[in-house]
Amino acid sequence: MFRKALLLYNPVSGRLPLSAKRLNRIVERLYGMGVETEAVASSVEPAPLDLENKDLLIVLGGDGTLHGALPEAVRWKRPVALLPSGTANVLASELGIPRQPDRALRLIRSGQPRRIHLGRGGGRYFHLMAGVGVDGYVLRQTSPRLKRTLGTFSYWWAGMRHFWTAPLRPFEIRLDGLGYGATFAVISNCRYYGGQLLMAPRATVFEDCLDVCLFNSRSRVRFVRPRRLRPVRDRDECDRRHPRGLPHHRPDRRPGRVG
Repeated sequence: MFRKALLLYNPVSGRLPLSAKRLNRIVERLYGMGVETEAVASSVEPAPLDLENKDLLIVLGGDGTLHGALPEAVRWKRPVALLPSGTANVLASELGIPRQPDRALRLIRSGQPRRIHLGRGGGRYFHLMAGVGVDGYVLRQTSPRLKRTLGTFSYWWAGMRHFWTAPLRPFEIRLDGLGYGATFAVISNCRYYGGQLLMAPRATVFEDCLDVCLFNSRSRVRFVRPRRLRPVRDRDECDRRHPRGLPHHRPDRRPGRVG
């Protein structure tokens, strides 16, 4: 049973801003469960967290808030409880964590911690996926205001608006000594892309491998046809996947390497 927790909350996460009344209700509920809780608002840029004398980190927010908190959870070696309140809440959907705060809070008291595997690229951890190419371009065009207004559809709206102007620069990914040309790549730790599109049906945070999905066409019309990689692991359950670590890509097409 957890006794002391740090609650990291995002006051503007999701379509409805977090009110002081809702936050206080959650903290009171935690105290009622016997968990002494300190609440701290998240910042735009991830900041160090003080988890000294805390045995649990609770994240009240979406996947972005969780992404920013992961390095601190790893550094302090603390378990994380997720209270999903973001736009897509992809990890919560993958793990079956309910969006209703009261139901999610019950898991802190009755649920059993499970170990998940993280990816790492460019010195940063990620729990869902990393994209190379058009993915990052579209995400930068998705404003917080748009996400609050349209919810998960905001990603698709931004994608439809900017897809025709997003750069499709070719690069090469090397996996186990083999080179693969691509114009867009998704290195996935979960099944769904953008919360709704099933892109990597066999990906899971519970296995120590990542699914790599390459798009190798320069034609925007044919861009929706993914090219699957051949097996790169001996284990049957990890075929079409790659051990954790991001491929390094270079626009000049010189081969990178997997860390």
